[in-house]
Amino acid sequence: MKALNMKKKWIISIIIITIIYFVLSLCDFMYIPADKYPNIIRKMFFHDNDKVTVRSIGRVCQTKEGIYFLYRGRLMYMNSVGTEVKEVASDWQPIEGIMIIEKNIFCIFRDKLGLYEISVSSNNDYIEGKGNIIEFISGEKDDRFYTDDKYIYCFSSGMLEKYTLDGRKVCSSKVFYEPRPILGIGSTVFNGYSVCINGNQNPCGDVGIDVPCYYIFNWNKVKYKQKRLGRVRYYSEASPWESLDCYFSKQENIEPYSAWTWKMDYIIRNDKSWWKEEIHDRNVEEYEPVSIKLYDLNPNYYRVLDGYIYFTQRLEITYRDKNYKDKIRITSEGFSEEEKKEVEFKFHPQAMLRAKVEDMEKEKGRETFKYEIVGIQNKTEDFVENYEVRGKFIYSVASGFYSKEESYKTKLFITDMDTGITNIIYTDEKSNKYTCTPGLYCSDDYVFLYQYKIEESTTLRIIRLDKDGSNPILVMDENGEVVMKPLESKSEEMSVK
Repeated sequence: MKALNMKKKWIISIIIITIIYFVLSLCDFMYIPADKYPNIIRKMFFHDNDKVTVRSIGRVCQTKEGIYFLYRGRLMYMNSVGTEVKEVASDWQPIEGIMIIEKNIFCIFRDKLGLYEISVSSNNDYIEGKGNIIEFISGEKDDRFYTDDKYIYCFSSGMLEKYTLDGRKVCSSKVFYEPRPILGIGSTVFNGYSVCINGNQNPCGDVGIDVPCYYIFNWNKVKYKQKRLGRVRYYSEASPWESLDCYFSKQENIEPYSAWTWKMDYIIRNDKSWWKEEIHDRNVEEYEPVSIKLYDLNPNYYRVLDGYIYFTQRLEITYRDKNYKDKIRITSEGFSEEEKKEVEFKFHPQAMLRAKVEDMEKEKGRETFKYEIVGIQNKTEDFVENYEVRGKFIYSVASGFYSKEESYKTKLFITDMDTGITNIIYTDEKSNKYTCTPGLYCSDDYVFLYQYKIEESTTLRIIRLDKDGSNPILVMDENGEVVMKPLESKSEEMSVK
């Protein structure tokens, strides 16, 4: 009888513990961010912030044996010396993107859900026709897969899915800050965090960060909490109308002038190409820089490399009349837009920016988003449409009609992040029949340009260049044939600081 009573007590105790476990799992206070855990636990689950790198689905994939790349849904293979190209298999359905996880190649299909592993022969001389496809992660509707070499992440219908490297789902949790499609669709993941500059629940258009918080009794149970960071960096006293804009415009967010600000001010004052219609007949000397902030637009995609998040974004640089208080009428109804325009004007140059992963984790929210400007374009016609980051260099591409007299051009830029100098390393003036949105991808030794025809958006040709823009090679022509023939390069010797 005692044994039976003891058994009942154990059963009741287990039931009570189970109920408590699940009840507590519903309480927000039981979920804490990773940085609150001891360092030994953090090191088990996360990268060093100085080294964290995230890869996403793309068109080019570098392996130890060679380079895999896509052409109109076909998986192609280029040997390690870059002299020969073969098709891996011809009977697969169209592939939309590829990525490398550890030493393996993974892909997503154009008309099939999920992530798939590509198994190819290790004998590269006989790689053609030897590929095989294995389902790895099924059912996901989105093509935004990411890996940091510890986990695989995927956005799917407002949920962030987390998987181990062998395809086992760890957790799934709803994220708060989803990109607003009309203002850019980009977002990214690092150490389980999700970030985008504009979110659906973000009326001021600031930086939205979803912070993963882990159940203290089960590391694999995750809830996301939100924090917002302001886009404004004031270098002078905010205007009265700005202080009403968002709470990030308060006086405590004012920062002193930096060396970059003085340099930017000097360039703007001495390069008339900046002014154009903004200045009209105003006296530049009567104006001073007021603020610098990120424009209300979310980048379409980000890059995470060596502890930094890279993105391209327009800045909003505001200049204001030094004596604006004497030139504007203050009424109970506030200020009219016409009066504001009389005493201030704005520039919107495009810049290449980066932010430290460590800073984004440590900031508590309701603070100013800390970012670094690593390159800036003062020529509006050179609008960066695609970019990649490799080492200390940023490769970016722009295309368009640069004047009524000139033909359609594609320009390839390289930005040295140590100096902030951008050089044009390749110009293609012959491709006037190609669209203004070329794809740009990098392997260890090459840069790949994907150029699409205006008339037929699915038709393309692929050009491969060395990292310095030299030795352009036509890899695939618009007929889908392997060519591997040199092209004429027309580089321009100029730089944009």
